[in-house]
Amino acid sequence: MADALRGVPLNLNGGIRLVAGSTCLRLAQAVAAALADPATRERALGSPGLAAEWQAAHERHAHGARLVAEGAIGRYPDGNVRIALPEEELAGTDAYVFQSACGDRALEELLVLLGHVQGCRPRRITVVCPYFFYARSDKDEHRGFALPNLIVQLISAAGGLGRGDLILAVDLHAPQIAMAGAPGLVRQVSAAPALLERALADLGERARDLVLVAADAGPAKRIEALRAGRTGPPLAELAKRRTSPTTVEVSGLSGEPVRGRPALLLEDEIGTGGTVAAAARVLTDSGADPVLVAATHGVFAGRAEETLAGAPISRIYVSDTLDPSRRTLPSLRVVSCAPLLAEAIHRNAWNMRV
Repeated sequence: MADALRGVPLNLNGGIRLVAGSTCLRLAQAVAAALADPATRERALGSPGLAAEWQAAHERHAHGARLVAEGAIGRYPDGNVRIALPEEELAGTDAYVFQSACGDRALEELLVLLGHVQGCRPRRITVVCPYFFYARSDKDEHRGFALPNLIVQLISAAGGLGRGDLILAVDLHAPQIAMAGAPGLVRQVSAAPALLERALADLGERARDLVLVAADAGPAKRIEALRAGRTGPPLAELAKRRTSPTTVEVSGLSGEPVRGRPALLLEDEIGTGGTVAAAARVLTDSGADPVLVAATHGVFAGRAEETLAGAPISRIYVSDTLDPSRRTLPSLRVVSCAPLLAEAIHRNAWNMRV
């Protein structure tokens, strides 16, 4: 993008409108509050600031950001999705539609919701999928079929997504998801820095001894990206072998020694909790004290909470890409990704790279 266009909003008149699916109402409310915070706008726009002639326009645009149509989504008696949206609130705006993956009903709801939003004639549609649908189904061992590609196509068709539209996710499980569909259609932001910052703050003086731990080569690459260009905690890596689609073996530890030091296991998500619990035991046996876990997505499938409660873990940090309000783990700490998404929305609305 040419420097001359930096800070020029793509839509000055209609402002930003947030529309929340049922799985993301709490997060969308938090994002709306963050959008109203001047500090969020300052972080998003960076330095140098906006050209003087755009300052007043920026204030009008930012103050127009709000969540609309709360409670507009329901179900008919037969189970079909029922949606009523105010067209006058969305026509000509930058519409941001929030929905996270919590099963097939959530995907069904998103597709129907996008059809209704498109019918309200917004100027642009950005689909915010904090936890992307079927993110772990990035390949099929027998046919080489990548299911996320199909999900991208369904979302694109339902919302009529085209040039200028976007699908925004938080910490995709597989990078190839970002390459699905049209070039640049799927983009991601990372909650890992916020999770790390919270863990360091909680550790206090012991933060200087922290070791970041990756369960395998995939998380190790994400950690290296997190540490790039900064002096950060050293890295250790566990050896992980998957024995079935739902079970793994974790053994051995290489890299930075952890004995007598805090260890933070960094993952993109916690599913059944089996891998995290096994990794925590290896770290404890290696002398790590305490063992901490940070994961962007707290899925907690099946008996995950019971599994994790029995593991030697002092604290588990997750973001709110999936609603954590029903979780009862005493060790759980929630770090909101609302400021992160609000900054991304500001940058997108103002024609800046997300």
